[in-house]
Amino acid sequence: MKKLKKISTVIILAVGLSLFTGIQSHAGFPERPIELMVIFSAGGPTDTEIRILSKYTEKILGKRIAIINVPGAGGIVGWNTMSTRPTDGYFLTCINLPHILTYPMVKKTKFDYKSFEPLVLASADPTVWAVRADSKYKTLDDVLEDAKKNPGKITVGTAGLYLAHHLAILQVEKEKGLKFSTIPFKGSAKSMAGLLGGQIMLISDTLASMLRLGEKVRVLAVGADERVALAPDLPTFKELGVKSYIPSSDRGVAAPTGADPEAVKILTDAFQKAAHLPEYQEEMKKAGYTLNIMTPETAKKAFVERKESLKKLLESLGKLKKES
Repeated sequence: MKKLKKISTVIILAVGLSLFTGIQSHAGFPERPIELMVIFSAGGPTDTEIRILSKYTEKILGKRIAIINVPGAGGIVGWNTMSTRPTDGYFLTCINLPHILTYPMVKKTKFDYKSFEPLVLASADPTVWAVRADSKYKTLDDVLEDAKKNPGKITVGTAGLYLAHHLAILQVEKEKGLKFSTIPFKGSAKSMAGLLGGQIMLISDTLASMLRLGEKVRVLAVGADERVALAPDLPTFKELGVKSYIPSSDRGVAAPTGADPEAVKILTDAFQKAAHLPEYQEEMKKAGYTLNIMTPETAKKAFVERKESLKKLLESLGKLKKES
């Protein structure tokens, strides 16, 4: 009888252990490092922000997040691979607005906003125009006046076409009846180098990028409804007479659409917790980023709403691609 009891106990323990092991293996995600694609070169605002966010998320997940830079065509090169990427939770990508919305509207891409399952949107980085500290342009009016006298002569660098910085140029050109010579670079790191190296006269980029350059540059205008708390001394485009909508660059992290729901839940919880950590938010502010944290549900709603407004904008600028 005692022997039978022992056998029964062993069987119960074995079954219990197998169930526990099954739960643990499922709850053990992630069991290896996660790859996170950044679609701009290292050193730019997107790369810097994603590395800060990943650092804090790693501590929550207990696994390394490996940043892989895949620059090209303002993000199109990397994002065009979304349909071929693993959906097991071990591949993620940065997402940038308005980029994932505008690109499919102006050219043929292998992705649209429905290709992404957002985990978090973390910031809204205002677009700014800036010049080198030794530039002859002291104010935005100086730039606009010179552009009026010399159409197409002022070179303006951007991190790519049809992202927030480029839309700002198109908007100012339309509103003021001006023409600039737009020079797209492969990411902000290269456009900033172009400004400092004298390859371009003006840069349309983000506030975070320019704050990091400090006294090397002079910011002429910020694309925001009101002055930004991080830089209260800098005037807005609206204050200076530019009434057009100047979009910000909003950034976050997403999985490919169709990714494993359990993995997505674990990843969402981790990235959301990281984004709400006081130490993460403090580091972001020190780096010059304006926080604007969104849940996946809020982000998806923003995708739909902004797509409609951006479509109207691009249509008014004559930039929508012709439907085949």
